[in-house]
Amino acid sequence: MKRTNPQIQATELKFIAEDADDVVRLMLGLGRGGTHGMLFLIALPIVGLFAEESFNYLRAVHRSPLAENINNELFDEFGRVVTKIRARIKLMDDTDGGMIGLVDYMDLVRKRSKVLFKHPSNKFIQLLSGPFRPDLGIFFVNDRIIATTHVAIPAFGFSREQIQAFRPGGFNALNSFTYEFAGAAGKYLALVAAIMLPLGNSVCLDPPALQTDIKVTNLDFIGNRFYKHREKAVVPSESCSVAALTLLLSQTNSACFLLPTILGTGSNLLMRVQFLTAYHASRTLRHVLCEIPSWLKEDAEPALEHRALRNTMAHYGLRGVAEYVVDTGTPFDAVIHSVSGINREQLADLVFKRLECISELLQPGLSKTELYPKGAFLGDHT
Repeated sequence: MKRTNPQIQATELKFIAEDADDVVRLMLGLGRGGTHGMLFLIALPIVGLFAEESFNYLRAVHRSPLAENINNELFDEFGRVVTKIRARIKLMDDTDGGMIGLVDYMDLVRKRSKVLFKHPSNKFIQLLSGPFRPDLGIFFVNDRIIATTHVAIPAFGFSREQIQAFRPGGFNALNSFTYEFAGAAGKYLALVAAIMLPLGNSVCLDPPALQTDIKVTNLDFIGNRFYKHREKAVVPSESCSVAALTLLLSQTNSACFLLPTILGTGSNLLMRVQFLTAYHASRTLRHVLCEIPSWLKEDAEPALEHRALRNTMAHYGLRGVAEYVVDTGTPFDAVIHSVSGINREQLADLVFKRLECISELLQPGLSKTELYPKGAFLGDHT
């Protein structure tokens, strides 16, 4: 059946409403209950993806009075940050130099993080504790790296100039940024909910508390010591790539092992994030690794390299695949099948296996059990 524009728009708006529901659950699920506050930073790139894509769609395509007058705090005050953190989904800094830009960016974060953890005022304490004071915190779920304080910095969307300007003790001040950004994101989600309600799409802004037992533990390290150990596990083509590879590992692990617990395997947002992570992580690894495993080569799994499928996952406008939307009750699944030639379950299995393979490639020597003896003497270990 040929679809009319109003029908296609109705489907696209439903996609946005369903993902808005999931973004709310994700932000609250990673920010309350038994989880560690650092895990909220895992949600930021996903919030960036949803916010930028839904904002662009609502302004350019949908013409309700509310949508035409979106002047929201999230984009008024954090517009550049949204763009930068959205780029984390692609595991590359797409506004400042592509994959090479990310490698250089993470190397700068690695070098400047020592300043963040210095005592903010007492130079004697700085001098005395400097050689022993940790400058890298690593967080684990089920013995796997899921986030680090170095990964957190690009999640904030800071520019190179801002990182260069960091002052001793500055990391504590980043908490206020997280609070302000989360508040602005919440207001934007409320605005999306207001747009969706007259269209018959509800967004739950106060879901029940997450009923899951996510146990988060952490270790603190002297950064250089950790990265020297990191280089022994996977040797990249450039020594500065180890920080970028750690970002890649933590993001892969969160997409593979943490997000399904919060979002559920039937979530379209989870499918988007997992596919995009597998797609862009594969491209990044081909760029930085000296030797490419057979399973990682471009012709190993054609569905995971499909450009039109990637665009479907990354954008709400169906564009060239609108013709594939059919009255099945599951239009997202129908698009996946029509574009890739396999059904959603098969694609989800391929994506999960790719994420597992990437995790296993980068994980050796980096479990909490293996890293515990290398923790910093003055660090916080839980």
